Amino acid sequence: MEQRYRLDYTIIGRQIKKVRKSQGLTQSQLADLSHITTNYIAKLETNRTAASLETMTNICNALKTDINILLIGEEVTQTTEYIDLLINNKLKDFTTREKECLLLIINGMEACKYQT
Repeated sequence: MEQRYRLDYTIIGRQIKKVRKSQGLTQSQLADLSHITTNYIAKLETNRTAASLETMTNICNALKTDINILLIGEEVTQTTEYIDLLINNKLKDFTTREKECLLLIINGMEACKYQT
């Protein structure tokens, strides 16, 4: 049987490190946020261990990133409903002022649609 999906722990480790560094986090900080040890993060990033689904979920939540980024190295094309869900989840952490600023950006984008 052909395997459509397979886990490539080299990609997963590389992506954890890439996303962690892009957010300015140390291994220790990510470990604290993910409720795992720094040593475990180091082993994941260097492909010396495999993560459980629960651990992957904790890491994704700590990094505030889509699990597809860690699993395959890129975001997959999303349905409109899923994108709406992601946006709504991000908005939960925004202050009222941040939401007002975002609305100004959206309104500006709408204005650009009608310009030629």
